[in-house]
Amino acid sequence: MAFTRNCANQTILVFLLLAGLSACTKRNRSPDDTLVTILSSPVTSLDPLLATEANAQRVNQLIHVSLTAIGKELTPEPSLAESFRVVNDRVIEFKLRSGCVFQNGKAISVQDVAKSIDLYAKPEHGSLFQESFRKIIRFEKIDAQRFRLHTLEPYPAILYDLALLKVMPVEAYSPETFRTQPIGGGPYRLVSLNASGIKLERFDNRCMPAALMPKIEAKVVRDDLSRLLKLRNGEVDFILNDIDLRKVKAIQEGQTPGLRALVEDGTAYSYMGLNFANTHLKKVNVRRAIALA
Repeated sequence: MAFTRNCANQTILVFLLLAGLSACTKRNRSPDDTLVTILSSPVTSLDPLLATEANAQRVNQLIHVSLTAIGKELTPEPSLAESFRVVNDRVIEFKLRSGCVFQNGKAISVQDVAKSIDLYAKPEHGSLFQESFRKIIRFEKIDAQRFRLHTLEPYPAILYDLALLKVMPVEAYSPETFRTQPIGGGPYRLVSLNASGIKLERFDNRCMPAALMPKIEAKVVRDDLSRLLKLRNGEVDFILNDIDLRKVKAIQEGQTPGLRALVEDGTAYSYMGLNFANTHLKKVNVRRAIALA
């Protein structure tokens, strides 16, 4: 995985890939049917309404499906929605893909979309994303596959926000259940979640292309050096955003044979917390200098 930093309003992601496994033994190699990666800390909750940390978001993108997805050009693209069109500056019409099902076998319907929006938008459900969906003031069902979303005011960012909204079988939802046993409609279903890591297996949603790898495993490894060593010996296939920058530079300079580092633009941010009680940090000009740096 990678080191992430924000520089000149641009986020830099460094990806580490295992280029060759010739030196790996069968004992420590990742299974041929499993893509193995690393998490620097455990995921404690996969409840889509409450999971805001990056690792939980990435896992939920695999377990669940959203109306839209953010494409390579950072523009919204149809996902569970087969298509969408702007009717006017306050109305967008969507058409759902046919034949989609949840991981419990239930068909995904327009009603599931409406109920999922209510889960995210209404304060009584405690969603941390409710601000993004409060501007939706009306859900208009057209037929079994089509519906329209009406907003309080012109809100072009809604197509980006809908990538955050996970469409769920709402009758099965509860914060206690979905924290550790979510049911989605994405390309993978959850097999296990614990302090050691996460295991996923491929799920055929019928209406979308099947995932390439049968299984995905994310192991929790807190130590930075241990993450690199597991990558070098083939126990792990790739790491995203969790290796020290100095090690990344060493890989880029060819000091670690068999590994490659790829850099791409992204939208991730790293946040810095400041202790205002510190003698120096309590000074406004010092904090301003850090911000400008």
